[in-house]
Amino acid sequence: MSGWRAATSWFPGHMAQASRDMSQRLAKVDLVLEVRDARAPFSSASSQLHRLLQARRAPRLLVLNKADLLGEAQRRAMRRRLEEEEPGVRLFFAAAAERRGVAPILAAAVEQVRRESPRLFGRRQGARGGPAGATASMFAQELMVQAAAEAMPQGAEALPLMMMVAGAPNTGKSTLINAMRQEGARDAPGVVRRMAPAKMGKLPGVTRQLSSFQVSWEPPVWMLDTPGVLPPNIDNGWEGAMRLGVLDMIRTDAEHREALCSYLLHHLATHHIEVLSRWPRAHRLALRSAQGVLMMDGELRDIEQQVRSRLLGLEPSEAEVKLQVAETIGVWLLESVAQDMQQFCLGVRNGAGVREKKLNLHSTAMLLLKMMREGRLGEVCLDDHPFLVPPISKEERIRRKLQKKVERRRKLGKHLLI
Repeated sequence: MSGWRAATSWFPGHMAQASRDMSQRLAKVDLVLEVRDARAPFSSASSQLHRLLQARRAPRLLVLNKADLLGEAQRRAMRRRLEEEEPGVRLFFAAAAERRGVAPILAAAVEQVRRESPRLFGRRQGARGGPAGATASMFAQELMVQAAAEAMPQGAEALPLMMMVAGAPNTGKSTLINAMRQEGARDAPGVVRRMAPAKMGKLPGVTRQLSSFQVSWEPPVWMLDTPGVLPPNIDNGWEGAMRLGVLDMIRTDAEHREALCSYLLHHLATHHIEVLSRWPRAHRLALRSAQGVLMMDGELRDIEQQVRSRLLGLEPSEAEVKLQVAETIGVWLLESVAQDMQQFCLGVRNGAGVREKKLNLHSTAMLLLKMMREGRLGEVCLDDHPFLVPPISKEERIRRKLQKKVERRRKLGKHLLI
């Protein structure tokens, strides 16, 4: 099993191209809907997207999708924290797959554009505002408006509103667009049936290029669907990548599934221990861990000594020791759940006269991750507690990189002298 820090950032070629396309299109849209997963509203945020929005001064609404997988108390806590960390943000909770919370988002988006861009209402054509000399940009923008206007119902008086949906992969952006189209089509029955829906899928990265869909007819609103975008290096380090991997926002190799699951189980044992009650062995282990009983077993004490004695005898940080102990507990929890599942399956299968089949750690990890992603583990939020190891700041990463470079040059100088 690979360690927790083996999870790496996922930044395929189409994502890099999508980032460039998104930057260009932002100048031509009236509003951006940023979509995050409500179970990881901070880990699924993208500093890269925020920089693009700030550079273009694009108005934004924040949508936390899949909010039906959280409890009311968790939603209130997330709202308070987001309003503290991102003051002024307009926040909406939605369950796009169930078409819940979609109507207020569409209404708020239209109202915000109406308030900030009144030029879009009451006339069908005309030059749109922009800096002097932006001829090429205005021409491209006019082409978009013209394309949207051609699909408008006969007699419509308002210039089409152009909105963009953006966010991390697999947060439900395309699902939200389809739900908004269904909501907006109430005033235009039969129209949606003639239009292809936004492409959706269970894996991240289904949408690979920008495409547009009309989501409202009164007033006319068009939405640009964009591929999920993440920075080349996950903002919150390896632990942020783990949380994204648990929720299937980044594709992970098969060899990392057990590590992802052990991280999830450690999180559950630490913050949502009631979820483990369905697996007696794992639940007992989690209770002992919470009560500090494991530290008296001697085994974890040996792990601490091994961690402290490696790296050429250098003393590791307390964070490193804490991480190694947490990884070990996570592996033990995964083994305990696998044993509970194996015992249950063997009992049921033998009772039903079905051939015995053992569950290994990999299949157990796959099943648990599937249950988490589908919401079958209960109301679990991965961002409602701080990271095990605080992420390294950008300045600290630069300092460490320079320090390693100096160390390499020093060693090279010694080698040349010899």
